[in-house]
Amino acid sequence: METGQHHVKFIEETGNFGKENTINIQKLSQWSLQAHLGFLKLNHSYEIFISLDNPLTKDNSQWLANDSTAKTYSSVKCCETQGSKINLHIILRAGKPKLMKELISLSCSTDSSVHLEITLLARVLGKGQGTPMLKDGIHCIGAEVDEESEASDWQGFD
Repeated sequence: METGQHHVKFIEETGNFGKENTINIQKLSQWSLQAHLGFLKLNHSYEIFISLDNPLTKDNSQWLANDSTAKTYSSVKCCETQGSKINLHIILRAGKPKLMKELISLSCSTDSSVHLEITLLARVLGKGQGTPMLKDGIHCIGAEVDEESEASDWQGFD
């Protein structure tokens, strides 16, 4: 058997570090977007900050969160229009395992017939499936206690 020195070489790619950890925004049409949030943990609440391109850059109108539909898992805390950008502050609860799809609708302040729809997509990890690395702009703000966990103070029947 030969005894030689083995070396592992890592090729360093410059300029690409960290880009895979951002929220991916995909434009489906002028008024429809998808935001890919990556992996989230079941029964955890997240604060999400998203910056989108404003489709009405020539107009000075604002975008308003349409909270008329009762959302189970998400709520828009702030929707701010700054020139060519729309900045969203969203609270999302990962309450469904596997693929989570949540629709957020924004309406134009000057023309109520114009709506911008943002679909939030996330893969939700259940109990025992690990802890996800959160993308930039996503922060965990809370977790619901699992009633079936070993941390429960219930002693059982005597």
